[in-house]
Formats: sequence, C-alpha cells, structure tokens
Amino acid sequence: MQGDENYEHLEGGLDYNYWFYDENWGKVFLIINENDIYNQYNGEISEFSIIDYRWNEVFELPYSGTLPVDIDIDSIALSIEYDLLPFNMGLQGQEFSSNKICRKRCTIIGNIEIEFGQGINVDFYNGTLVVEEGATLTIGDSVTIHAKTGADSLIVYGDIEIGDHVNFIADEDASLFIYIENDSLTITIDSAYFENMFFEEKTYACTFNNSEFSNSMIKGSADYFLLSSSELTNTPVRLSREKSQDTCIARVEDCIILYDEAYRINDTLNPPSAQDHLAETLIGVEQYHHYLILNDSIVHDELD
Repeated sequence: MQGDENYEHLEGGLDYNYWFYDENWGKVFLIINENDIYNQYNGEISEFSIIDYRWNEVFELPYSGTLPVDIDIDSIALSIEYDLLPFNMGLQGQEFSSNKICRKRCTIIGNIEIEFGQGINVDFYNGTLVVEEGATLTIGDSVTIHAKTGADSLIVYGDIEIGDHVNFIADEDASLFIYIENDSLTITIDSAYFENMFFEEKTYACTFNNSEFSNSMIKGSADYFLLSSSELTNTPVRLSREKSQDTCIARVEDCIILYDEAYRINDTLNPPSAQDHLAETLIGVEQYHHYLILNDSIVHDELD
C-alpha cells in the first residue's frame, strides 16, 4: 500500500459521523478490494477497530476475530458487532435476537418485558442495566452476560426470569455485580455458570440447581434459599437476614465446594473483615430459623 520498497504499516481512519451521527449501526464492515492483477504483492490487516466519540467519551472496540488477516484475494470483508442496548426501554416490549452491547446506564421502565433471545451475547463495557419496579427482564436459554471492562452491573427491582445454561462472566479487567431486590419474587436458576462475579439477592425465594461458580460470591437473604447439586470453586456463600422468622429456611445440599487458601488472601470480592461474622466462612448462615447443610463435599487446599 505504500510502495514496493516500503513495508511499514499504514494507519488510516474512516469517519462516517456525518452520515450516521446518532444511529445504532448494529454492525460495522470494512471491505477492502485488492487491485493486483499480476499477484505481485502481499498485504495484511494487522489491526481493526471502531472508535465512538459520542457522549464525551472515547470508546474503542477492537475486532474480535483472528489477526493479522492476509489480503490475497480480490476482496475481503471484516465486521465488528456494535449493537447498543437502548439507554431507555419503556415504550414497548421487545425481544433482542442478536448480540448486544451495554454501555453507560440502560434502564427498563414501565410495565414492559425485554427479552434476551436464546444464545445471544450481551457484552458490558462499564455498563449498568437496571430493571425498574414493574418491568420484566427475561434472559433466554444459553445467553451469555459478559463483563468486558470496568465496573458492570445488572440491577433488578422488578421481575427477572433466567433460562437454562446462562453464563455470567467477568473478564480480568472487569467486575460484574448482580443485585436482585424484590420481596415477592421467586427465582430459579438452573445449570448456570458464574465466573468472577458477585451475586446478591433480596427475594422471597431463590433457588440454584446444577450450577457452577468460579471465583465468585453469593450473598442471599431470601425467605427460602436453596443451593443444590452445584460446584463452587473459591466461592463463599453468605446467607444472612436482619431477623429470624419461623418460616425462613436456608439449604445448601449435594454441593462440591473447592477452596484455595492462596485465592482467599487475594480475594477482592470478600476481603477479611473483623466486623463481618461470616467473613472467614465458606458457608455462613445467620438469622435463619431453619437451615440445612447436607451431603456437601468441601476440599480446602492449604498454602505450602
């Protein structure tokens, strides 16, 4: 691209702000047509990203495929998905059937339902998704909620339904906080996967079945809490209520609990605290009138 004796990279930018200033593009394509009829030259794309300067931010989203890409055919096309969740979702219900991105603060308001369709990815980049009272979020089977960068959160004051085999993951440079507060809500989570995240609930009933947790934390206060047939790696469970009631019960049963002492020292989700009675426990239960911890296997690796 720079001549037959200059093999340095050429960096360029394409500004289409004039034509698409405030539109949700969905996907951005880069198409390169090669004009080398005698096949004398070889080129490659070593980096490709889009940069969004709106809202007084500089947000760069890199190409997620494999790079470099050789340019050895007549034309080549690369694409980056950039389909933002709306900041305000309150006019009508909607099902999203393609991958979405959550940036800044997105809010579901009113008596509407938003659904993440089966198998899509919802990537968070320093984003917060809030489900206000009266609204409903449905997360379909095999959806992945993925915190990519920054402090990311899913906050629910309304209703939420979670399908089977849903993944909740935070990358190393991100954190994911899920907070559900609705004292009339019954929530059941089956065959889910949680990694590097903090889950806190204040509901009527909360059940986890056949799920896997890694480097995470569970904090619960439901009237009825059940964690069963699950595997927890470096994931403490804290169940605590403000006051005990005869009808409240907590059960942790048929679980495999793996805990590494080296991880505990560097645990930012659950730092040791002299004020927290449950801080040093793997399974902590406080102010529950009935509780059952049954058939659990605990493996605790000590430091050498």
